[in-house]
Amino acid sequence: MVWAAISSKGIIGPFFREQTINAAKYLGILDEFVAIHYALDDHWNASWFMQDGARPHRTPAGFDFLSEHFNDRVIALDYDKHTGSGMAWPPYSPDMSHVTFFLWGVPERPGYHQAQQTIAELKQHTSTACETIPSDVFVRVFGQFCLTLRHVVGANGDYF
Repeated sequence: MVWAAISSKGIIGPFFREQTINAAKYLGILDEFVAIHYALDDHWNASWFMQDGARPHRTPAGFDFLSEHFNDRVIALDYDKHTGSGMAWPPYSPDMSHVTFFLWGVPERPGYHQAQQTIAELKQHTSTACETIPSDVFVRVFGQFCLTLRHVVGANGDYF
């Protein structure tokens, strides 16, 4: 399993786990992420955290962790039900995760394709692909993300 966070400033990660992810392992990844995020970003208290609806992401312990570090600046399925704050995941919106639609597509683009024979090679290939993305690309990706959010709002969370 590979987990990464992206922002307009770049990538934190990737974090690799060879086991099936459960809630406790996900909390371990979040703990590593938050430590790096705090060290790299002097404006972390203005950052929003957005995650998909995978079951290990939607536990009381996970929501409590996110609440502790991001307060009400969380967009996640069921987060608002658990904490009474944050932003509900729009019910009919497309999956807006740019990690899913942007970042994980990078290693599949022409020029990145290589056959990896081992887990170590796959990890190295993924890390290298992440490191070689120019920083201005992240600014453009998040400009598109803001446009996507405007469409979601304009459609009242419905399809657009």
